[in-house]
Amino acid sequence: MPAKDRRGVSRRAFLTAAGLAGAGVVAGASGVAAAPRQRLSRAGPPRQGSALKIGYIPLLTVGPLFLANDHNYFRDAGLDVELVRFNSGAEMVVGLGTGELAAGFAGASPGLFNAWARGVRIVFVADGGRGAPGHSNTLVVVRSDLVDVVRTPRDLRGRRVGLSVVGSVIDYMVRNLFEQNGMTLDDVEGVRLPSADVNAGLAGRTLDVAGVGEPFAAMAEQMGIARKWMTSEEIVPGMQVAGIAVSDQARRDRAQVAALVTAYLRGVREFLPGQSSDPGVIEVVNRWSGVAPEIIRRANPAYMDPNGGLDVEDIRRQQAFWLREGVIDRAVPLEDQFDTSFADAALQTLGRV
Repeated sequence: MPAKDRRGVSRRAFLTAAGLAGAGVVAGASGVAAAPRQRLSRAGPPRQGSALKIGYIPLLTVGPLFLANDHNYFRDAGLDVELVRFNSGAEMVVGLGTGELAAGFAGASPGLFNAWARGVRIVFVADGGRGAPGHSNTLVVVRSDLVDVVRTPRDLRGRRVGLSVVGSVIDYMVRNLFEQNGMTLDDVEGVRLPSADVNAGLAGRTLDVAGVGEPFAAMAEQMGIARKWMTSEEIVPGMQVAGIAVSDQARRDRAQVAALVTAYLRGVREFLPGQSSDPGVIEVVNRWSGVAPEIIRRANPAYMDPNGGLDVEDIRRQQAFWLREGVIDRAVPLEDQFDTSFADAALQTLGRV
């Protein structure tokens, strides 16, 4: 039975991506290549009635999910999976909140904090991406003609700085960079652009510096329009970027969620060492993300805990930061928003690394 891929990309988003791809820039980490229908292995039938809809955004960091699908780890765990494509994490949170999605990637963001504050039951069950030494795929780039001018964070004063959307991981990183250097958003000309448009802004010199996620930094360097400058690991070490989240409805079938996390962690353990060099891993990530293999190899590597662990304290720090910044109006207790028991069950099968 095929694992289905439901496309959710608007015509406008597709045209934007196609236009930038023609200029050598793949828009959105999704690129423009169509995500294919994937077939599960024939190693045995999935459990009856166990079909799961899992949301994804076509980013490099979602590689473990793509591998779990294409290399039949879901099938091995007795699951029939439908991967559902989204343009943003905010859209995915809605599906998780209603139960339309069983699972998906959720960013640690004001949108999620607000959803929790409204009583939406979405629970993190495994690490979906974080910073780690040598692994930081969210970073700041400087336009190539300014690399001898912008040498320190204080050189950003008066510059046009790409901040991405309010409340994004990039926004969080750049605001922290300002705060650590005695600056605020008032000290720069902040430009709110999605990652898909950053390289066009750098190429057109409407941006001087920008926070951006991979693969856009790698693309910018390949095109010669910008240089990688600072990583999130240098600014906010260990930043918990995302988690694998499950809906309240899905969590009631504990065996099913444990099977999902087991398959996902198998994907993580294959992805981590192979993301920049293994042809088989790169081929799968390329097929689902549309990002060219040479860019995947050049991108700063991502990290997620191969044992599924989440840094709750870092998410607590992020929530407190957004409360201080006035982006959210109240903090919520986080203890009930995480359930590590599924990762623990997966480790009974996989062992700890």
